[in-house]
Amino acid sequence: MTAKGAMGEPITWIDNDPLGRTTFVPQSVVRYVTRTQQPLVLSNASKEEGYKKDPYVLEHQPKSVLCFPVVNKGRLQQVFYLENNLATGTFTANRQEVLGMLSSQIGISLENAQLYENLEGKVKQRTAEVVSQKEIIEKKNADITASINYARRIQEAMLPPMDQLQKHLPESFVFYQPRDIVSGDFYWFDHYKGHSIIAAVDCTGHGVPGAFMSLIGNSLLLDVVRSRGILDPSEMLEALDEGVIRWLKQRETDNRDGMDAAICVIDHENKTLRFAGAHNPLVYVQEGEIHKVDGSRRGIGMNRRKGGVKFSTKELKAEGSFYIFSDGYQDQFGGPNGKKYMSRRFRNVLHSIHETPMSDQHDRLEKNLMEWRNDIPQIDDVLVIGFKL
Repeated sequence: MTAKGAMGEPITWIDNDPLGRTTFVPQSVVRYVTRTQQPLVLSNASKEEGYKKDPYVLEHQPKSVLCFPVVNKGRLQQVFYLENNLATGTFTANRQEVLGMLSSQIGISLENAQLYENLEGKVKQRTAEVVSQKEIIEKKNADITASINYARRIQEAMLPPMDQLQKHLPESFVFYQPRDIVSGDFYWFDHYKGHSIIAAVDCTGHGVPGAFMSLIGNSLLLDVVRSRGILDPSEMLEALDEGVIRWLKQRETDNRDGMDAAICVIDHENKTLRFAGAHNPLVYVQEGEIHKVDGSRRGIGMNRRKGGVKFSTKELKAEGSFYIFSDGYQDQFGGPNGKKYMSRRFRNVLHSIHETPMSDQHDRLEKNLMEWRNDIPQIDDVLVIGFKL
């Protein structure tokens, strides 16, 4: 896809052309990136040997240029081209490194997006996006930029489809309600070597900052399970912790972003469930009795560590109803006195609905939250995951 725009002007989407015919990018730059599958940074394209005679460069005289490939499973999916006509040397090594870390995630997200395209025709999808964008603008009365909407689409594509989750956990639901257009909460699922891994993660902040943290968290979880083969939930949390500190360079900078998480690993053959949490707990009901397993009293990230506190794994029999969640539901203000919902009331609700079908549980939680907050705005992202074993 191709688009063009400038500061203060709307983005114009341009009909797709094969890369070999389009006149909207310098062909020499795109051919290099397509051939080598390596990023290319030009401090001043109009002065760079090998590129300054490109017809596009001669006509438009771009200065800073960044072009990088999106590769998934060894296959080139897309080429991203960015230019700055005002200044040279805009695209630094640090910015290139961040884009490189996210490029694999973008590739996976684009692949997931194709699953959604099979459910609806392109016309219906584009119409729904226009209607949704109009409603958001009216509701929020804000100047929502195209970049935020694109971030939303990437984040939605990042989330596992429900049919993938319910293939391995048929009795399950996900109640996911972002506070803003994009969310700092995300859920993650994978089935690997006979184990189902499901996580509820609450990143620092909400909106765009939280959403970018969720992209990092999603990439790290994929690496921990698929590349490193870690299936113990406490070891997964330790790997997430170290990964966040490394990716955000928290040992060298004052960045202190992080996340809380609850992770369950279900061994289907041995009928066991192992749980570990970073602040966030597991609530489950067995034989009519409700139980709570607290997460460790530390989060993920440099600023969320507590001296000597380790993540620990709790193993349970894989029978009953299980729930993991962020703190958004129980922290919501509402009711007759405008107070927080609180964890005790939340556990009581889960206990009261645990015997009903999972689809009904989702609907009752949604209706209950709406009635509780009434006219009070939603204060945080909300995520609740439930499943029966």
